[in-house]
Amino acid sequence: MLGNYELDSTPRDRLARGRLHKVMLLLNVPASRPTWQLGLLALLLCLACGVIWMLAGDWRLALRAALVLALFFMGDVLLLQLLSWRRISFGSWQGQFLALALPRLLVAVVAGLLSLLL
Repeated sequence: MLGNYELDSTPRDRLARGRLHKVMLLLNVPASRPTWQLGLLALLLCLACGVIWMLAGDWRLALRAALVLALFFMGDVLLLQLLSWRRISFGSWQGQFLALALPRLLVAVVAGLLSLLL
């Protein structure tokens, strides 16, 4: 169960039946987890990205790609924390972090896979 809703339940509200609502519920799953687990997930994602870049053959490039991704992740967390501390953003930062991290990870992985072809 995710909050007041479940992914496989059929709510009566028209908006709650849509795909966007289900995506938002999935992005909010990390909010119920401890912060160290989210940090570990981010570290594992950076390592996975580095491994994909390592397949291109240059370990220095793989290390740089993983570090740049980690820096972006840390910047996201800092920015989202600052927004909540200044009371600009209300709600959990973990779901917002995941919404920012997944597209960045996708771009980094696709770039790494494309480097294999070049």
